[in-house]
Amino acid sequence: MFNKHTLKVLLGILIITLILNAFSIPIFKYIGLIICLHYFIILSILFALINLIFHLLFMYFFEKDHNKFLKIFLILTIAKILTYLTILVVFIFKTGSGVKCFLLSFLVLYLIYTFHEIFVLSKYLKKYKD
Repeated sequence: MFNKHTLKVLLGILIITLILNAFSIPIFKYIGLIICLHYFIILSILFALINLIFHLLFMYFFEKDHNKFLKIFLILTIAKILTYLTILVVFIFKTGSGVKCFLLSFLVLYLIYTFHEIFVLSKYLKKYKD
């Protein structure tokens, strides 16, 4: 389960998180939206952890029985989306301020980490197929 591919994914997620946070700090400070910066940093760490956990789960179940790829992928994708939805609902109902910043940060990070996941999985499956 913890092989060369998993190490590359871990490193990729770590690099993406560090780059996003490094660029977001001066941008949000320049714009003057420090509250958005806090949401962005917390969400980027949360997205990194969630993506890493779900990727490890995917690799575990895929290596166990690779013939059920589609079923495993769909179940884990639905579980990840429900996790994200839970985070959104809890935040929106818990606080009344900064919802726009939170949602914008959430959307940007969701797109970035989803594209990374698609790229990594398609590369892995292509290599596995060959």
